[in-house]
Amino acid sequence: MEFISQLEKYIEENSLFSKTDKLLITVSGGIDSVVLAHSLAGLKYSFAIAHCNFQLRGEESEKDETLVRKLAHGLGASFFFEKFPTAKIQDDIGGSIQMVARDLRYTWFEKIRSDYQYDYILTAHHQNDLLETVLLNLVRGTGLSGLHGIQPKNGKIIRPLLFANKKQIEDFAGQNKLNWGEDSSNQSNKYRRNFIRNKVVPLLKEINPSLEQTILHTAEQVSLSQKFFENQLELILPEFYKEEGGFIKIDINYLRQNIDGLYLLQAILKRFNFSFSDCKNIFQSAESISGKFFYSSTHRLIRDRRFWIIDILIADNYIHFSITFEMGQIQISNTSLLKFERKEGKLEDLKNLQSNNTLILDFDQIEFPFIIRNWKPGDQFSPLGLKGSKKVSDYLIDLKINMFEKEKTLLIETKGQIAAILPNRPSNQFSVTANTTKLYIINSLLT
Repeated sequence: MEFISQLEKYIEENSLFSKTDKLLITVSGGIDSVVLAHSLAGLKYSFAIAHCNFQLRGEESEKDETLVRKLAHGLGASFFFEKFPTAKIQDDIGGSIQMVARDLRYTWFEKIRSDYQYDYILTAHHQNDLLETVLLNLVRGTGLSGLHGIQPKNGKIIRPLLFANKKQIEDFAGQNKLNWGEDSSNQSNKYRRNFIRNKVVPLLKEINPSLEQTILHTAEQVSLSQKFFENQLELILPEFYKEEGGFIKIDINYLRQNIDGLYLLQAILKRFNFSFSDCKNIFQSAESISGKFFYSSTHRLIRDRRFWIIDILIADNYIHFSITFEMGQIQISNTSLLKFERKEGKLEDLKNLQSNNTLILDFDQIEFPFIIRNWKPGDQFSPLGLKGSKKVSDYLIDLKINMFEKEKTLLIETKGQIAAILPNRPSNQFSVTANTTKLYIINSLLT
C-alpha cells in the first residue's frame, strides 16, 4: 500500500530506527496512534504498546483503555498501561490540565523505556500537529526553535508519521477498517490548539490547500537554518564567552562592536531563560554604567565593567560554619569544598605552598572554634602588607571583584577579628611571620 511504502521510506531517509531496535509506541486509542501501530506491525517492526488513562473523560477514558488493550493483544505486542488521577494532581501542583497530562505521560513513557530497555518512544504526531504547533508558537511569540515545530527525532522520542497529513491517515484507517476511539474534547474550542485546528486552519487552507506540506517544508528549512547558526555560534563562542569562578562571563565590547551582537547575545541568554525583550534591554545596557541587574526565572545578570556576568538565582546565600580543631574538611556549597591541614612550617615554606586557592595562616594565632561566614557591611580587615585597617567592601572594590563574587565572598573570623578573606587573603595579625613554627592551610576546591 502507498501509505505503508511512504512510511517505510520516511523511516529510512531520516534514519529513525531499524528492524533490530525495540520500540515503544504510545497509543491513546485515537485514529493516529492506532494507524501507527498497525502500520509498523505491517512492516514487521518489534514494538510494545503503552497507554495512559488520565481519567478525565469518564466512560470514554475506560473505553479507550479497553480498545488499546485489545489492539495490543491482536498485534501480539506487550501492553503497558497506567491510570493517573490527573485532576487531583493538577489541583495539587497547578498549571493547565494539558501540560500536567503531558508531563505525566512523557515521564512515565521514559520510565518504561528505561526499565524495559526499549530503544525509542514513538508518538503519532503528523503534519497537522506540526502545523498547529507552529501556528501556536507563532501566536505566543517564538524564535527559530518554535518555527521548526515538531522534529521527527528528538533524543529517544520519534515521530514516524510526520510525512503524512490527517486525510492520509483517515484514508488508511478506512481502507483497512480499523477501530479507534473518538475524543469528544477535540471538538471543544475552549482549548487553544482545538481553536486553531477547527477555526484558523480551515481559513488558511482556503488560501493554500496544501498548507500542511508547505509548513512541513518551511519547518525543515528553519531547522536547517537553526543548526547552521548554532554550529557557527560554537565556533566563535570562545571569543566572547567563558566560564570563570563559577560564573558565566560575556565580553561586552566584543558584542557591542559586532554587527550581529544582539543575535549572539540572545542565542546565549536564551539558555538561561532570558526573553528576547530581556536580551534587547541587556544589549542596550552596554552603553550605560555598570551595576544594573536583570533577572530571568532561573538566573540573574549584572552589567559589570567589562562583562555581562550571569549567576544562578539562589534564594539564600547565607553561610555560617563553626570550624573545630578536629575538622579536616567541610562542604560549603554544592560546588565548593574547603580542606583544612595543620603542619610544621616556617615563612620560607610559603613559596612552595601558596596558590590562588590556598590560604596559609599562623596556626598559633587561631582560636578554635573559628567561624567561616559571609562578609557584612562594616567588617574591617587589616590587609597583609598595609598599615591599619580597611573596610572589607572597599578592599573587594580595589580588587575589582564583581558584585556576584562579592556577595559570595567568605571571611574567617577568630577572636572577634577577621583573620582572612577566602580563598587566599590573610590579615596582618594572622599571617605567617619569621616567628611562625606551625602552619594552618585552607584549600578551596571545586567539587
